[in-house]
Amino acid sequence: IAAIAVNLTLMAVPVHAVDRAAVVVDARSLFEVAGAESLTATERADLLNLRLQQIQRSSKPVQISIESRNQSPIILVNKQQLLTVTQSDVKGDRTPAEQAPIWAEQLTQALQQAQQEKSKDFLKNALLLTTGTLAMAIALHQGLGWLWRSIQQAVQRSIQSPSSATTDT
Repeated sequence: IAAIAVNLTLMAVPVHAVDRAAVVVDARSLFEVAGAESLTATERADLLNLRLQQIQRSSKPVQISIESRNQSPIILVNKQQLLTVTQSDVKGDRTPAEQAPIWAEQLTQALQQAQQEKSKDFLKNALLLTTGTLAMAIALHQGLGWLWRSIQQAVQRSIQSPSSATTDT
């Protein structure tokens, strides 16, 4: 009974939850960061998101690398510090050094996709695809309207046709 009481007491103790906020590129959440030093998680994520917006607006190719400073992994974008991965950022059994390459890869893919989607070729293709889809929708609408009217007329003729045949005899 004492062991059960101890287990129930341990389960009732709330686990200290780490406040986290999302790092976002083009409305896509990549990962969450925790608060660090004097910044809350939200303030830290807001600063990262602002920096990432500036990076994705740039036409320069994105180069992401990782360096270790003061035994902490730092993610660099175009040789400028973006983020220090802290132990508070990490979930599960990973270390910051294990988490940094995962986030670096996510950032690389998201920033390259964001820049590609803002390129003139991408926008031109998207416009052509949208115009083609709209034209097909209009044509389909017109075709279905014509088909509906044709079926209605055929049904009306078939209804009127047998009644006029019986009155003639």
